[in-house]
Amino acid sequence: MSSIQHLVNSHAITTNQTIATRGKITKLPDECKGLTAECVFVDGGGGTTIKVYIQTSLDAIGGTTTGRQPQTWMDIMCFAFTTTAGRKVLKVTEDTAIAAAVTEADGALADDTAVSGIIGSHVRARVVTTGTYTAPSTIDVYLRVEHGNN
Repeated sequence: MSSIQHLVNSHAITTNQTIATRGKITKLPDECKGLTAECVFVDGGGGTTIKVYIQTSLDAIGGTTTGRQPQTWMDIMCFAFTTTAGRKVLKVTEDTAIAAAVTEADGALADDTAVSGIIGSHVRARVVTTGTYTAPSTIDVYLRVEHGNN
């Protein structure tokens, strides 16, 4: 069983931006087994770089944070674009063994990579841009949440 979320909905990109909550913060089902994200960049011209980090949080699982909301986010996917429009897809799964410790990082994952084995209680998209893009440059992020007893 799966569901599709629209994390970032045609966000307009103009000047340098770092937007941690531009998209929706989505609570994941307890039985989440995997996440597949598609990032779509429409280039209207100009600009330098765009990075979209798909992030998860583990700190809301125990409910010890304020209002049971995530406070600490870590990258699990990073999409990178420059000045060419495109579509990219990355996937992470819960059942991948992690052989070495993973450092929680916010906005530091290498371009076009993913870290499987870590899926927290929530997910969000963090958008970081440099340079001045001209209209209508936009970014969309779709997330397929895989859950159930597959």
